[in-house]
Amino acid sequence: MTDPAPDITLQSIAGPQPVTRPLQGQGPIVLGRAAECDICLVNERVSRRHAALVRKGESWFIIDLGSTHGSYVNGLRVPRDTPAELSAGDLMRVGPWTFRVSGARAPGATTITTISDDPSVAQRIERATGAHSVSDKRLKLLSDCVTRLNSTADEDQLARLALDSALQGSGYARGAILRRGGDRRDAPAETDVTLVVQLRRDPGEVGELKLSRSLIQAACRGETAVLMQNAEGIASFSIAELDIHSALCAPVPIGEDVVGFIYLDARGSESTVRADAAGFCEAVARAYGLALANLKRTELERRQVKLAAELAAAREVQSTMMPPKEADLGVIRYGVEVRPGLFVAGDLFDVIALTEGRIAVCLGDVAGHGVGSALLMAMTQSHLHAELRRTSDPAAAVCGVNRYLCERVGGGWFVSLWVGVFGPGGQLVCVDAGHGHVMISRGRAAPVPLVSGEGIPLGIDAMQSYTPCSQSLAAGDRVVIYSDGVIEQRGAGGELFGKERLMASMSSASGAGEQTRAVFAALAAFSGTLTLSDDATIAVVDYIGD
Repeated sequence: MTDPAPDITLQSIAGPQPVTRPLQGQGPIVLGRAAECDICLVNERVSRRHAALVRKGESWFIIDLGSTHGSYVNGLRVPRDTPAELSAGDLMRVGPWTFRVSGARAPGATTITTISDDPSVAQRIERATGAHSVSDKRLKLLSDCVTRLNSTADEDQLARLALDSALQGSGYARGAILRRGGDRRDAPAETDVTLVVQLRRDPGEVGELKLSRSLIQAACRGETAVLMQNAEGIASFSIAELDIHSALCAPVPIGEDVVGFIYLDARGSESTVRADAAGFCEAVARAYGLALANLKRTELERRQVKLAAELAAAREVQSTMMPPKEADLGVIRYGVEVRPGLFVAGDLFDVIALTEGRIAVCLGDVAGHGVGSALLMAMTQSHLHAELRRTSDPAAAVCGVNRYLCERVGGGWFVSLWVGVFGPGGQLVCVDAGHGHVMISRGRAAPVPLVSGEGIPLGIDAMQSYTPCSQSLAAGDRVVIYSDGVIEQRGAGGELFGKERLMASMSSASGAGEQTRAVFAALAAFSGTLTLSDDATIAVVDYIGD
């Protein structure tokens, strides 16, 4: 199945070196200072394997891998091994790097042009210093501004309030709130900005607001910058053409990061800018940054609560569909262990008693995560159960479930599945629909792959046919079925658990249930966590005979 186009791009807006990375595939994309990481960030504040980015469904998530200095989204530290969803406009910090999540443009935001205006002898860009004071009148205005900002829960309204206060208290005639990091690939990374809101004192004024690129570049360093024009001369061509006699750019900070700017200018015969304008606007920018950080933090917490609720509901669905972990049933003895991952991808397992002493064993993996995947798992398992009871033929049952899913499930959802019917006399008839993770050991021999035929996952092509394969079993033969979440779990160094470790972990135990528990003990020791990146299921089925 072809991966969808990348939803988002990571673009650094601060850090020792620029980094831009479109997020493609399913991940994980590992960030860290180790050379083998997908995004290598060499700095002492970055752990060897710091964080991972994974796609589940249509969303991307960041997962902190137990880093020393933490991973942050919108100023909020992400708990270890807990996925945090990323959205356009988010700020993600790893060590000294701050990335803006871009690609899908944030609602209400548009790109804006910056003009090249290299300083000339007639133009000065100065750093605002503590010498700029704020008068008592502006202090009252600033106090009112802070009160209104802290009572506003809408990000666009927040920007409008901050900009209106800056214009009132500074004397400038027009201005804009800018978000750092836009969608233009032709702009320098440090001055690529997106317009959030713009205001003018003269409501009749029209035309695009033009911005001084050098002023924004100066403010990127975290200090309010002021552009002034000498009375004797003219500024650079672009500024002179617009008749701008002064402009100001105050950085908007969230924690250690400059996330945007308050940009103001005055032109022609417009009133002289107040002497304390720089100090006032800097104070407004800081108050705006604090209020914006609170909104971002609240939004991230809301996403986390929503995700946790979805996962809890999905796990509840998953647990109610599971048979007992260990049992003797007719000609088989089985043990199964299912551990939900970070996202509850939707592993399914079932054991079904059929006619004439036959026992069906099913193990599948549903694409996606959350409640949607859990419901698809429940749909698949219940319909498969009914089909097997009706026909006892695994190939006919799988074909029936495939048609059922294709008729009801939209594109992008599919289910890999293995079904085996164990019968008296040692006959095993099995069908593999894109699953592939099955081994058999005969007597005391080492496990080898079990040939179960080939077929694509369910839910893709309603006309797909599935051919059964037959095996003859003797008492003591063992079939092991597992999901890819077992062998694809990664350790601290980034390597996969793999089939060899799986077989080695099983060799330390004898009984079916003991072996499943031994596998998960080995997984926990290997990964260093009890929280797996994906659902992991392993079933051990012993043929015990008539």
